[in-house]
Amino acid sequence: MNLIQQIRRIYVPVHDLDRAVRFYRDTLQPPLLFQAGQLAFLECSGIRLMLSRPENEDFAKASSVLYL
Repeated sequence: MNLIQQIRRIYVPVHDLDRAVRFYRDTLQPPLLFQAGQLAFLECSGIRLMLSRPENEDFAKASSVLYL
């Protein structure tokens, strides 16, 4: 039985949110859903890409986090 149905969100920690938003929005071109404070969400074919500064340095080196 397969319990994982779909990836819902991918979190990518970034150090410079504005720069990361420009890269994803302008280069890769997924639609920007919204940006508020230190969060930005982009739409990627039903999967939300969440960009944000890491909450602490322990998470600053992570490449991404998947929300299932």
